[in-house]
Amino acid sequence: PQFNHYILLDDNPGLNGTIPTQLGNLFNLTELGLSNTTVQGTIPTEFGFLHSLTKLFLNGTAIMGLLPSELGLMASLESLYLSDSSISGAIPVELENTANTLQNLELYSTLLMGLIPEGLCSIPLLIFDCSTVLCGCDCSCVVGSEGEVVSNQTFSTPNQMLT
Repeated sequence: PQFNHYILLDDNPGLNGTIPTQLGNLFNLTELGLSNTTVQGTIPTEFGFLHSLTKLFLNGTAIMGLLPSELGLMASLESLYLSDSSISGAIPVELENTANTLQNLELYSTLLMGLIPEGLCSIPLLIFDCSTVLCGCDCSCVVGSEGEVVSNQTFSTPNQMLT
């Protein structure tokens, strides 16, 4: 029989510290929930080894830094929640590798910038802030030679850019 393995510690304000890299060794882990905690630091690149992970909840945390390109190796990922965090930088194009399985991608209220990779635009529930720093899909913009958003011609209601 197939067993699902969960670590769900959501809504636990007393949970703090950084995410242990050793979680990347839990190959049968199917859900990891750390939302609405005071967990901080970066997302471990070792998460790319979590091929069975279907849901990753990091929304409402103090997580910061770049989104690791290794997340594109997560072959079973269906839901990725990063809203209300300090994740920053560009969305790695490698994340397009999850587009066949990814159903929910929440990126609003983050520090992400640049152009959302085109392959992610087909995700059924993609939520992000259409802004002067993050655009793509149905949120048109002009991107400079170094990937920075130069101007944005379309504005939407904050936190509700749905494609």
